[in-house]
Amino acid sequence: MRNRRKTLWIGIAVGLAVGLGILYAVTPHHIAFFRQFLPGYILLRLQGKDCYDADLRLLRHGNPHLPEVALTFDDGPRPGVTEAILDILKRYRVPATFFVVGVRVKQAPDLLRRVVQEGHEIGSHTHTHLRLPTLTERQILNELRNNEIVVARAVPGLKIRLLRPPGGEFDRRTLQVARRLGYVTVLWSATAGDYENVPPSRIRSRIWDATDRGAIILLHESNRSTVAALPQLIEMLRAEGLRFVTVSQMLNHLQTPNQRLKH
Repeated sequence: MRNRRKTLWIGIAVGLAVGLGILYAVTPHHIAFFRQFLPGYILLRLQGKDCYDADLRLLRHGNPHLPEVALTFDDGPRPGVTEAILDILKRYRVPATFFVVGVRVKQAPDLLRRVVQEGHEIGSHTHTHLRLPTLTERQILNELRNNEIVVARAVPGLKIRLLRPPGGEFDRRTLQVARRLGYVTVLWSATAGDYENVPPSRIRSRIWDATDRGAIILLHESNRSTVAALPQLIEMLRAEGLRFVTVSQMLNHLQTPNQRLKH
């Protein structure tokens, strides 16, 4: 009897493995598909926090029932790269969200103005790109406030209320300070590691594999490979029936009213 049960459980396990393997083979977004089976993701989903945690004001993912994605760019503005990215976005009529670094805004305020003038959204990537959990509460506050000041000097009247912590690193103190200042902390669900010298084909394949409905896509204004990958990436995602939105639009499209961004 025990041997029969053992054989039965082995058969079930093998069947599940084969079934998942087939799904993997026929599912274009492999990483996005398997993410939903991770224990941490399941726990967040059971708590209703897999997309947006209203208590922490922490966004991880957009509405998975809507065919939309948010294209986001970190570490700018970067002369020579940002202009090329903006040219492509303008050509394809794609809105994006740029998480800017204060010291870089100081060096290229004209680029920030162009980003805003062309209808894109601005978020904070702190003033000096330091890892926030390594700082005191006062230093975290200064990183956010100083970036606000620099951005407002470049574009008078512009208020930023989205924060992407450098490296995606945060702790409870970071979230508390950000929430106190009225920020929503924005993470991502698809990235290409393009802060390094990654070939354009690798950038496209990494994003493609990790993108699903409601995905927040992270790219960087670091090198020309991202620029080279961008046109075909946009075309690939549009061919999947996905439309592009800003992060704030994604927040306002969340599944339930109590999850939406409170102004």
